[in-house]
Amino acid sequence: MNGGRYAAMERFRGRSDELGLLQRIYDSEGMRTCAVLGRRRIGKSFILEKFCSQRRSVYVEFVDSSESTNVELLDAAMAPLTGGMSGVRSFKEALNVLRDICFAEKTVVVFDEFPYLTQNCKSASSLLQNFIDTCIVQSKSMFVICGSSITVMRDETSKSTRPLYGRFPSRLEVKEMSFDECRDFNPGLADEDALMLYMTLGGIPMYHEMATGSDYPECIKSLFFGPHPLIQDEASAIIGRELNPAARYNAVMDAIGGGATILTDIANRSDIDPSSCLKCLRKLMAIGVVGKVHPMLDAPKGPTYEITDNMIAFEFEVLRKYGTSIRMADPDMVYEELSDVIRSFLGKRFEGICADFMRSHYVCKEIGRWWGKAGVGTGTDIDLVAVVRSRKMTVTVLGECKFRGDASGFEVYNSLKSKADALSRDRTVRLMLFSASGFKDNLVLFAEENGIILVDLDTLISRKPAPEILPI
Repeated sequence: MNGGRYAAMERFRGRSDELGLLQRIYDSEGMRTCAVLGRRRIGKSFILEKFCSQRRSVYVEFVDSSESTNVELLDAAMAPLTGGMSGVRSFKEALNVLRDICFAEKTVVVFDEFPYLTQNCKSASSLLQNFIDTCIVQSKSMFVICGSSITVMRDETSKSTRPLYGRFPSRLEVKEMSFDECRDFNPGLADEDALMLYMTLGGIPMYHEMATGSDYPECIKSLFFGPHPLIQDEASAIIGRELNPAARYNAVMDAIGGGATILTDIANRSDIDPSSCLKCLRKLMAIGVVGKVHPMLDAPKGPTYEITDNMIAFEFEVLRKYGTSIRMADPDMVYEELSDVIRSFLGKRFEGICADFMRSHYVCKEIGRWWGKAGVGTGTDIDLVAVVRSRKMTVTVLGECKFRGDASGFEVYNSLKSKADALSRDRTVRLMLFSASGFKDNLVLFAEENGIILVDLDTLISRKPAPEILPI
């Protein structure tokens, strides 16, 4: 155990599934290796530090520097188990010392920021191939590599031409935390403020830990506004870490953030030919920054693209439109000026929260949106469409998602009903209304009598049980 390194473990929250997977690998009789990957600040290192805190371990975090510097870091990480620095001069020599450690007693070895090692020590992967085959497989020890460069981590472990191919059958892709888990970082916030913060920051624990304030506006001002914002150009840093040239991918992201959703519009706005733009979009999708939305129910239009990461979307859809002025002016004044844009942003993100609710509580065969022309040719869209299995029957759920200050009334229901009536009725359909501000009493009574499903904030955040979707 390395007590000094893990002194902050009392701040650890959630991640029981991730820790459980690591424990199963640790206890297994097979190849005890794991590749841990995920975007920057998502908590990979914290998970591994928690796992190592109660086990004999060698934990080294490599840096973007020379092989000799990283060898020194590895030597220092091994020192508590060897009685002091061994003075090794090469990565190969360091692995020989590490081999003795692993054979002497069961040890968890973690190479964090692994891409820095492979970038600065060209023989690292080949040497590790031999280390795994002759030490990890034959000893009782466990070997973990970890990195924020998703592209590098996948290539190193999944491409058949790379030395480490087949050596990491277990992969842990660390995903964003749930709203309930992130809620614990700011217990003093009102429910709606906490939800708005989640829709802005996503499930990245470090962002929520950094947020300070008694309400949503105060948190946003502390994180993004003023001369010294806590989060600054984070989106560009994430993209630049993964993709090159970063300027081209930032141009594509700016186009989507500015409202372009189809390939031709994105290509035109980013001044990139459509073929190259499509390649950029595919790479952005591969690292989980952009998503493709396919229309449901035979909608006549093709797919659209959107930014899927909440915090990155906030930077490209809100902050980058106003440049450095958000850091020069008074934060209160800036927030007031941006309040309408922020509210619009949150309304769009609320649709994602509703979709996540459906995925979490129902067996969804498909989920998406519908847009196009219905009935007599009127352009329209439906916020949420889900094909759900319920009591061995298939039900198509059509949903309207409203995030606003007033309780939703009949105007919301009537809007969704008219859209639903205009579509083909050769399917079992249920209407579902989502409203963060609740519903007016007369609509609640009507919904109970007519089988309309209402989902309010308490239901969304699991304070109330999810309603059953029954075929009618």
